[in-house]
Amino acid sequence: MKIQSLEGYRAARYYTAWMDRTEQIGLLSVSGPDRFSWLQGMVSNDVRLLEQGAKRLQACILNPTGHVLTDLALVAVANGQLPALHDCILLDMPRENREKIGRLLDRFLITEDVELNDVTPQLACLSLQGPAAAQRIQQLNLGPCVIVEADHTGSGGFDIYVPTEMRDTLLHSLHIPVLDEATVELLRIEAGIPKYGAELDESVIALEANLRQTHISLSKGCYVGQEIMARIESRGHTNRGLTGLVFSPNQIPDIGETLYPVQEPAREVGRITSVAASSPAMDNRPIALAFVRHEFAQPNTLLHAGASRKEAVVVPLPFISTTQGTSE
Repeated sequence: MKIQSLEGYRAARYYTAWMDRTEQIGLLSVSGPDRFSWLQGMVSNDVRLLEQGAKRLQACILNPTGHVLTDLALVAVANGQLPALHDCILLDMPRENREKIGRLLDRFLITEDVELNDVTPQLACLSLQGPAAAQRIQQLNLGPCVIVEADHTGSGGFDIYVPTEMRDTLLHSLHIPVLDEATVELLRIEAGIPKYGAELDESVIALEANLRQTHISLSKGCYVGQEIMARIESRGHTNRGLTGLVFSPNQIPDIGETLYPVQEPAREVGRITSVAASSPAMDNRPIALAFVRHEFAQPNTLLHAGASRKEAVVVPLPFISTTQGTSE
């Protein structure tokens, strides 16, 4: 996937740009007096942080073997912020997981005083991304909404949840570059952010995808998959991990291609999950995210991809500097 213009890319990296997340996400609301304690046993991060005042919390819902059923963000909504939603927690997840997760959570509702509702049609989510996003939000004339810090690009940003009927009005008031799908994907890959359907699915253990610091609590107590997380942590590492690859110019790999060590060309040690054909952060060379076996994931390791043996070098994630924008 290749971007058509660098305008949106540069705006997101150095100023601010917007993206419309509305069609990509599913939203479930969890309300009722027991919502915090009930969710504490459902998700991989510590929901008490929301109870103590945090506005947004990233987490996963895991199966008993620690594999990812979905990644999600938990967003606190207070009375008066959004019409028809009162003191609830929004579960923001990939839209393809909404029905599956809704059914799963509903099965775990037994005696708790909790109400679970699908509110996807009621809300839109627009996101300002970039180092100047906070200043830009101050200039917007916003009505009922919920604003939370949310970084989808590696450059920082905010998600704005509004009633669906306000979506077009807000879009027309954002006189800044828009990020098309290809640019969003490039920014995500450069930032090393895993995405459901690419790096995340039910074959992936959460700790393999570098989610330890952002999505996983090992100290909060029991939740589905917690025992596996603790066991891996005590062992020190997973057998494989999410890794960055930089390719030679014009050697663009394909998603799904197998990776082989240069010295052991018959040994499969990894698989490519996401590809950007040209990365400004890496001198416009092709880059990729891949799961690579631990012993072959050290920086500067040389690997070959696919039958054509495209040459790649392993680099640390993210590809960008999170403090200075794109790498020099």
